[in-house]
Amino acid sequence: MSIAIKMVKNIILIPIYNDWESLNHLITKINIIKKNYLEFIIINDFSTIKKFIINKKKIKITVLNLKKNIGSQGCLAVGLKYIQNNYLNSNIILMDGDGEDNPLIINYLISLSKMHTDKIITVNRTTRTENIFFKILYEINLIFTAILTLKYIRFGNFSLLNIKNLKKIFSNDDIWYAYPASIVNNFNNIIKIYAKKESRYFGKSKMNYFKLFLHSLKILSVFRKRIILISSIYLVIFLYLFIKINILLIIFLILIILNLAINILYLNLRKSKPKNYLDLIKNIKHY
Repeated sequence: MSIAIKMVKNIILIPIYNDWESLNHLITKINIIKKNYLEFIIINDFSTIKKFIINKKKIKITVLNLKKNIGSQGCLAVGLKYIQNNYLNSNIILMDGDGEDNPLIINYLISLSKMHTDKIITVNRTTRTENIFFKILYEINLIFTAILTLKYIRFGNFSLLNIKNLKKIFSNDDIWYAYPASIVNNFNNIIKIYAKKESRYFGKSKMNYFKLFLHSLKILSVFRKRIILISSIYLVIFLYLFIKINILLIIFLILIILNLAINILYLNLRKSKPKNYLDLIKNIKHY
């Protein structure tokens, strides 16, 4: 029988750095509620804590151990390239391994994918679990990004795409900089669903103010050319709206500094991008 007509595999792709206890708890919960064929691909982002995988159900779990720490967005690029090279007829569910992405949504994602085989499905965050100040900053960040890019991006990693979408994803380098921006920048066939951000299973969140700022810049770097154009349009508009030249100069300086920061970050990230994502894999283990 041809491989192409076998049942669709549903691969759960998870980047992990040290958070093995949460990952094992997540795998256990998914195994309890799953109604579809699933297997796991875990990207071990050069963890400093020795990894351990509990596989009581004996499902297929593949761990890609990386040669160095590259961050979750780079991990997704490596994992997606591995899937593209080794699988056919598959859906890919990307999610975090800490419990903040609700595993109960997985079956719904798969059901939707059966009705919309060519669509990418993103799980957009509604309420969050951080303190009120962080929540306000997060919302400001979303609005600020939307003003600069004319794109409203409210999802992180949690999403489902078909392996057929990978060809377009890897037609450029956007995936290396920021997965959500890569999806929004390259696809119009996106279905949005909404869910609250859950609490972590164990430990504290690794997200902080600096990482939020850096992640925002990475997203903006994907739209760097668009931002230059939109910034120029805003400056022309402000030129007509503001009478005081000093206010216009302040806005001009802010936009110049922002564009410089975005492009400097882009150049640094571009230097770190490997010629082949799979070269970052040290070894592969199966459980």
